[in-house]
Amino acid sequence: MSVQSMKSNHSIIGAINTLSIHLKLTTKGMESPKSDDDVILAKNTIREWLTEFDKYLSAYEQNSFQALTGISPRLQQFVKRFESAKRKREFSSPIFRESPNKILELLSNNQPKKVNELLASLSDLRTLLEEHNQMDLQNLVPDL
Repeated sequence: MSVQSMKSNHSIIGAINTLSIHLKLTTKGMESPKSDDDVILAKNTIREWLTEFDKYLSAYEQNSFQALTGISPRLQQFVKRFESAKRKREFSSPIFRESPNKILELLSNNQPKKVNELLASLSDLRTLLEEHNQMDLQNLVPDL
């Protein structure tokens, strides 16, 4: 399960990195090294993952923070960790102040003034995913 979790997380982190680099460079008037197809693929990867994740997070919150059925234990741990970070206000970006749906709106919104909100949300999400990957790695190689 840890291997599957890491593989999924790396895919999302890669998409976040691609989109973040593209947005940072284009807002400064610089050319992005990524093709339009790469950027579209990154947005779609993030959009699909967030749509699914938001369903799990909503179910977890509506179920009074009880265990969810039908999802992997590692994904359930990530849902719990995300909710805990949100509740404890560990991050201040829109994804943690509101919901993952906020990033979905920001991904669709092409307003330059919203780019910073999107970048902050993506950065915070990447931080949490990387933290989760560290736990997966410790599960796989406990002596490291």
